[in-house]
Amino acid sequence: MIFISGSSSSLIKSETSYHTTCPFCGHTGDVVFYVRGKYFYFMFIPCFPNGRDLYMHCTKCNSSLEYSEMSQELKSEIFEFSNKQRRSLFHYTGLLLFLFTIISFILLVRHSDSQQADYIKNPQINDLYNISIESDGYYSIMRIENISGDSVYFSVNKYSVRQTFKLDKININENYDVSNLRPVAIKDLDLKEVDEISLYSIKRPDDKKRQTQTR
Repeated sequence: MIFISGSSSSLIKSETSYHTTCPFCGHTGDVVFYVRGKYFYFMFIPCFPNGRDLYMHCTKCNSSLEYSEMSQELKSEIFEFSNKQRRSLFHYTGLLLFLFTIISFILLVRHSDSQQADYIKNPQINDLYNISIESDGYYSIMRIENISGDSVYFSVNKYSVRQTFKLDKININENYDVSNLRPVAIKDLDLKEVDEISLYSIKRPDDKKRQTQTR
């Protein structure tokens, strides 16, 4: 994969200084100050600012000067002008996208943790417990078949997978062994006290049906 990065710039502000005299033609009133904001980009997306370029242009004689070539008087004038200009939000696009992604991820994780805690506190038949098998690092699924007293009874999927995104492929009704249910105390539904397995996530199939009905 090729990642394209580098530096570029864009115009932040330009303004004619009617009291500035051009050092080339001596004409007053036709000098334009320019402020260009430099920025670093990644995959053509501006990420963060990286300084400024200042220069002047005389519309009378068509001559230009960069900041380093100016007299001290011109430097003071254009520097004062540049300090009045704010940075362009465009130059922060990548940083803002990054912060938005981080905040969205944190909110998503918090929602998922809150939802999972609610599922553990209020179990329902057909809840799917995606589990990690500690002995071999594979993943499988347990499904709630019955809730009685202070215990929940799971059927265990006959198959396991290496990657979590493949769990849906084994979530087929005939893959669950309903003849040999595994009891787990309701107080232990987080599976922290259950040997050989650990809880990866919980899915409630009814939630998808509710979302579809709402739409």
